[in-house]
Amino acid sequence: MSRYERPLIELRELLRTPWQRVVYQMVGPWVEKMLGIEKLNRFYALCEESGRTPGEFARRVLELIGVQYALPPVEQMATLRQYQGPLVVVCNHPFGGIEAIFLVLFLSEIRSDFRIIANFFLERVEEVRDTLLLVDPFGGSEARQFNLQPIKQAIHYLKSGGLLGIFPSGEVASLNLRTGRIREPEWNPLVGRLIQQSEAAALPLYFHGTNSLLFHIAGVINPRLRTSLLIREFVNPAARKVHYRVGKLLPYEKLKPLGSADRITAYLRSKTYLLGESIESRRRRLSLRKIRRILPKATPKVEPIISPIPPEVVRSELEKLPASQRLLTQGEWTVYFFRGSQQPLLL
Repeated sequence: MSRYERPLIELRELLRTPWQRVVYQMVGPWVEKMLGIEKLNRFYALCEESGRTPGEFARRVLELIGVQYALPPVEQMATLRQYQGPLVVVCNHPFGGIEAIFLVLFLSEIRSDFRIIANFFLERVEEVRDTLLLVDPFGGSEARQFNLQPIKQAIHYLKSGGLLGIFPSGEVASLNLRTGRIREPEWNPLVGRLIQQSEAAALPLYFHGTNSLLFHIAGVINPRLRTSLLIREFVNPAARKVHYRVGKLLPYEKLKPLGSADRITAYLRSKTYLLGESIESRRRRLSLRKIRRILPKATPKVEPIISPIPPEVVRSELEKLPASQRLLTQGEWTVYFFRGSQQPLLL
């Protein structure tokens, strides 16, 4: 029997007691269909035509589940290919499956040899097994012991100049009832430690989107129920196109002054989510254009409140602010704070 004739996931293998097997005989096929397992196994059987490389396999999977994508511009990919030192690609985790498959494809387009830190559940996917460093993301003493070896392998691989992909949250983004927002958990400072110990550069990669409303409602009821729907979300994706943005490569020399692994991790998370803000801003602009086309052409004339402040005056007022009121400088951008009474022309 070839690996494609054998299902990728078999629920019956997880059943340990006779009564569980009896229940499976009655409702097993229905449960597998509802959770997307039957569809996943069918898709996997079709992957025999996908070729031998992880990149070819990833292309085939995205094609089968009907997800469109486009690789970054040629110039950007050329720059990434030219970089030969250790590099960690950090990604947010909005879906749980699609972004992982795309990451395989993306990394394979940069270098033929790469690694991804991934959930140990993916061990059965032989086409990408050699590229995976399998970890247990669920915590606890057993997980910590289990993860020691793959973490050592990741450090050794990076020190040899390797390319590593990682989802630092270790968990898919979900609805938080207290904030009313869909976000992933805080990132594991492991990514900061990997970068420090290997002196690797980092590359933020932001994926836009989220899973279905059903997925998030299930998570409110019970986190395990939400997890059980991940396969269904993968084979019936809410997003039919991979929307993403790749950031600028951040050399280790820029990350080193941050000092601690926690601060490096927090910095990379903020950099990644800032990429998402640009996607949201572009989408809002597109929505406004649609609204303007729908609204009547005639709009009320808006009277200016005050005359425009000349740029040289604004610059002069900013220069008067003391250095103690400068919060942050990043490239050509500088952030200040001040009271309105202190600089009324800047309001």
